[in-house]
Amino acid sequence: MMKVLLLALVLALVLANGSALKCYNCVPGTPGGSCVTTQETCGYKKDTCVSATFTISPYSHFRRCISMADCMILQSSPNIKAKCCQTDLCNTPYKRDRHVCMNSLQLGSASQSRMMKVLLLVLVVALVLTNGSALKCHNCVPRTSGGRCVTTQETCGYKKDTCVAARFISPYSYFQRCISMADCKILQFNPSIEAKCCQTDLCNTPII
Repeated sequence: MMKVLLLALVLALVLANGSALKCYNCVPGTPGGSCVTTQETCGYKKDTCVSATFTISPYSHFRRCISMADCMILQSSPNIKAKCCQTDLCNTPYKRDRHVCMNSLQLGSASQSRMMKVLLLVLVVALVLTNGSALKCHNCVPRTSGGRCVTTQETCGYKKDTCVAARFISPYSYFQRCISMADCKILQFNPSIEAKCCQTDLCNTPII
């Protein structure tokens, strides 16, 4: 019954016309590198656009879809200037960014959009009906910088293929949770964050 309800919800989300958030996407392949700006339609649980800049060397800037929870984690770092917003294409770069991504906006046709929805639906159905294959991670996310949390276990959702254990050097704080590998690598770029990214069940034990 839960699978049927989840599938019905996903169908409504996928087939809804024009309701998905759109964000600018520009993620350098290396710290301090450049990237090409495109537009992306945000997927499941990606309800926020982020525009973020590392304020210490190596200076870098990125934009993409993200969850509000992950965006707030970026904002809590003293060496990241992050803007979180929830309207279409709102994540424009800061005017004073040292590294501005090159713009090359690519808009898909209506037929391409429909095809992407069909492909996404097929993928999600396969994920929903697969039994016992989802990654499990430790989860512990303090509500405030430097605060405490209770460690639980969570089953990772769509596109969350990685467990992360991370700690901020100053002010000291830590968290554990499911995350995408792309987002985990972004955390590893920041010299003020020590992040461990792994992809086996409950591998994200605290960093000592």
